[in-house]
Amino acid sequence: MMKFFSITIFTILLTISGFAQTYGEIIVPNTFIRKAPNPASDKLQTLLQGEKVTFGNKEETNGWVYVISSDGKIKGWISINTFRTVVSESINQSIPPSRPKTTPDPTPRPTPVPAPTKVPTPVPSPQPTPGRSPTP
Repeated sequence: MMKFFSITIFTILLTISGFAQTYGEIIVPNTFIRKAPNPASDKLQTLLQGEKVTFGNKEETNGWVYVISSDGKIKGWISINTFRTVVSESINQSIPPSRPKTTPDPTPRPTPVPAPTKVPTPVPSPQPTPGRSPTP
């Protein structure tokens, strides 16, 4: 299912390439451009994470995509599990590029101050006077 989804997205992105430029960005620490679409094929070039490749004009084959190195000198195959497809800004000027939406900071609200509470004042109780005894 995931492979079908990846192939479908890749095909759609290649189809709209007239409206936007697409390229691949390597997402693994390193991978290789290979001469043929299989892991045992000769390695033509090492690609590092973050490097970019453009897509060649060959169809995806068993999980491999034909690419061209960023300098345009090397053409070969990379596994579809080693890159992500990036769609760059639209070439068609009638479609404005999207801008990231920003969420405004919330308006600060004052912290409520609790109302003062009344504390009862102690009243001294009468003390008996020493030396006098109560009269019966």
